Amino acid sequence: NVDMFVVKLDRVPVIVGLPDTVNTAVGDTLDIGVLASDEDIVDCGDDMMLLTHSMTPTPTTAPTFVDSGNGTDYFSWIPAATDTGTFTAKFLVQDLYYWGSGEFVTIIVGPTGIGGAKGRLRPPLFELRQNSPNPFSGVTTIALTVHDQFLLKGESATLKIYDASGRLVRDLWTGERSMIVSWNGRLDDGTKATSGVYFYTLSTQRKVLTKKMLLLR
Repeated sequence: NVDMFVVKLDRVPVIVGLPDTVNTAVGDTLDIGVLASDEDIVDCGDDMMLLTHSMTPTPTTAPTFVDSGNGTDYFSWIPAATDTGTFTAKFLVQDLYYWGSGEFVTIIVGPTGIGGAKGRLRPPLFELRQNSPNPFSGVTTIALTVHDQFLLKGESATLKIYDASGRLVRDLWTGERSMIVSWNGRLDDGTKATSGVYFYTLSTQRKVLTKKMLLLR
C-alpha cells in the first residue's frame, strides 16, 4: 500500500501590520518590522518566501533589509541630509507560486531632530483591520494579524460574524497565522445575508477585537 496526500498550494502570501505613515528625521535610524504570512509555508517551509522592497523617489542612502531570524524582517534606513521630504516604500512578498499584493508605507523625513521615529517599529502581534470595501454588496476582505507569539500553546484564533442582534451568522475562519480573509456575504447555511450592519470578531483567550461593517444588497 502507498499512502498519498495532496497539499493545496494556491494561497497568496500577504504582508500584515505595516503602518500607513511614519515620520522620521535626517540621521535617525528608522527600522520598520515587516511580517509576511502564507498558509502554504505550513507545508513547504519558510524558505519559500521572498520579501522585496523599493522606494520612490530613490533616496541618497539606500535602505537595507535586516533578517531578525524570528519571522519578522526589518526595513532599515538612515536618511541623509539630502533625503528630506516624502518617500513611498513598497513591499512585496512572493512564494513559489504567487506574488502577493503590494503594501505601501509613506515615510516623511524632516530635518535633523524634527519628528523622528526612533527604534524599531514592530508589527502588532494581534490586530484586526477594517474590512474593504465597506460598505460592500458582494465580497469583502478582512486583514488580520495573529502572531504565534501571541497565542497560548495549542490555541487557535477565530474570526466570526454576528448580525446586529448579536446572533452568530458565520463562523468564518480558524487559524494560527496572519491572513486576509474574504466573506461573500453568505451565512453558515449558504443563504445570502440580508442588508444591514454586521460585526466581525477576532478572538483568542487573551483578547477579543470587534469591528463593524455594512452589507448593501
